[in-house]
Amino acid sequence: PVIVERDGAVALVRLNLPAKRNALVAEMVTALTAALDAIAADRSVRALVLTGNGGASGERLGLLLIHGLGGTPVEMKPLARKARDAGADVLCCHLAGHCGTGADLAGTPWQDWYTSVEEALARLERDCDRIVVGGLSMGALLAARLAALQPERVSGLIMLAPTLRYDGWS
Repeated sequence: PVIVERDGAVALVRLNLPAKRNALVAEMVTALTAALDAIAADRSVRALVLTGNGGASGERLGLLLIHGLGGTPVEMKPLARKARDAGADVLCCHLAGHCGTGADLAGTPWQDWYTSVEEALARLERDCDRIVVGGLSMGALLAARLAALQPERVSGLIMLAPTLRYDGWS
């Protein structure tokens, strides 16, 4: 279900399970993990492009973008404009507790942020056939959670500057 190609220092990973809309089902996760492990071990790879095969022509693509901790949807604007100009429907969600005071943010648990993401996904599903979810920093972690818990609803994942291991500096 995963095809790996190389173009110089770029590894192209294609999800190839169109019958399941390239969802992150167990079979896909196993194959993708093996492919990514092999790529990570190859020091000559400098960039990774993750894409999917399949999909019906005429489908409307939606892109759900999630801002970072303490951020606002505005920080996703440049990426949102590029995606919109390429033909995607784009929604930059506003996470609960953000865009207000520090006390608002501190008083809002992460579960409320995740609820904001789920609600944004439901809104985008009204108009789109396939949805890719992306986020910046902490927003990338929320996007990854959504993709992992909702594989039949999320067709792709974009993680921009995620903190995967906290080392005191990230």
